[in-house]
Amino acid sequence: MKKLRKSLLFILTGLLSLTLIVGCGDSETSGPDSGEATTGLPLSGQHFIIAVNAENAPMESVDPSGEYIGFSVDLAAALADRLGFTYEWSDMEFFGLIGSIQEGRADMILSSISATDERREMVDFSDGYFQPITCIISAKDSGISTIEDLNGRKVGGATGTLFEKYAQTIPGVNYVSFDSTVPAIEIIGTSQLDAIIESSSYGERYAAGKDLDVHVIPKSVIREYAPFYAIAFPKGSDENVKLFNEALAELETDGTLQELRSEWLGQDYVDKLAIFNEE
Repeated sequence: MKKLRKSLLFILTGLLSLTLIVGCGDSETSGPDSGEATTGLPLSGQHFIIAVNAENAPMESVDPSGEYIGFSVDLAAALADRLGFTYEWSDMEFFGLIGSIQEGRADMILSSISATDERREMVDFSDGYFQPITCIISAKDSGISTIEDLNGRKVGGATGTLFEKYAQTIPGVNYVSFDSTVPAIEIIGTSQLDAIIESSSYGERYAAGKDLDVHVIPKSVIREYAPFYAIAFPKGSDENVKLFNEALAELETDGTLQELRSEWLGQDYVDKLAIFNEE
């Protein structure tokens, strides 16, 4: 009888040990799939569709292989690392960006969109992460370098942008609208178009090799038409705005945002920013 009890005790002890081993194994296997409980990141397990107009290199564009590249693309990756979410891009015309999150087709916009008072009535914005520099792109030797020089000229801008709104306020301008800046760039200096209003980061890239000049418009001239780029969310996104603001602040503090500015914009942006901020 004693031998039988010992045998049963041995078998029960073995079964208990096996159960504990199997249990531990299941916990470790499920760990990577347990989201926030495992990683401790506030948006783990959430997947976002990010609306973008990928025609604005070096901020956001698509390379020949079909990959999204640029400042905004790297910023999205850095934010995902901080907050734990996954995401995919939804490329569209700029004028359709806000509608995409109002209609639930996208969860946020990360696409060189300025946080204006008018847009705040339709969407929620994060804190600003990038100061765009507004400029005039005109043909060399056109005699156009300042806002005053645009009087009586044909001036273009991309539909739905702040650049369009500003161009339409310039005295004496004959405004020409374009769905995007790309086709406008090709006809600057012809009878169809004398100049466009754009960001310098975009303008410099597309003016290169096309016999065009880029002239910075000082912030003191453009005033309310020069707010920071920010991330847009559907109205009522207070919690996400808070989380993204905290992440943006951390990326600024640890130097990540400055590294992205240096990588994608370079010294030229720094030099033009000094001109832009001149009073």
